Amino acid sequence: MATPQIDKKPRASVVMCIEEFDWIINQTFAGLFSQSFTDFELILINSGASKHFFEITHQYSCHFLEIQQNLIHSSLIDEKIVQEVRGEIVVLWNARAVPLFSGTLENLIAAFDDKNVMASYAHRIPRPETKTWNRHGIDEPLPKYDSNSSLPSSPLPLIAIRKTLWEKQPLFANKCSANHSDWDEWQVLNGHKIQYIPSALVMYSLDDSQEKMVNGKKTNYGVSTQNSNLVSAG
Repeated sequence: MATPQIDKKPRASVVMCIEEFDWIINQTFAGLFSQSFTDFELILINSGASKHFFEITHQYSCHFLEIQQNLIHSSLIDEKIVQEVRGEIVVLWNARAVPLFSGTLENLIAAFDDKNVMASYAHRIPRPETKTWNRHGIDEPLPKYDSNSSLPSSPLPLIAIRKTLWEKQPLFANKCSANHSDWDEWQVLNGHKIQYIPSALVMYSLDDSQEKMVNGKKTNYGVSTQNSNLVSAG
């Protein structure tokens, strides 16, 4: 089992928001800590995880950032994370996104070898048990993009961003509330390059039993995009 390097400043900081995801967190963590890319730290945003969850995470190298439930969708969480992350690349990883092979994170991070790339995101496929009405936008293959293309609104459960860009306009609070439009419009106006990585593959989907109620509204804990300066890479 791979172990993140913690004796030096890591290249990437994986940030994961945790509430009540006992049903799949074993798979997510096993996949994350089996990745060929190990130069990362794992920061878990905890706003009410169960005792069973802590029993699961005890065997992994990670540290917790405790956030009150009523603050999980506020800008305060962005400020706290900015102070915590040490990596030059911030990876926002949905707790339901299970990597399907060991090179997922490596391929996602490799996009940043291009100095012009400011963000990259993975390809997602639905879980087998996903209801038909929740497969929309997940089981459809993402086309290749040029700088004038745009994505329909759909969840992006695994996305990486250069910390320098993310510090100027954090999106984690937006990610938790499934509202990515503000950050998306901002980065487009500034002409930043986002790389779609089909070979960074995760299994992810939302089902009725997996939806959460937050402040009286259902949320899918994904990042949705509307207009992006996107290109694709193998």
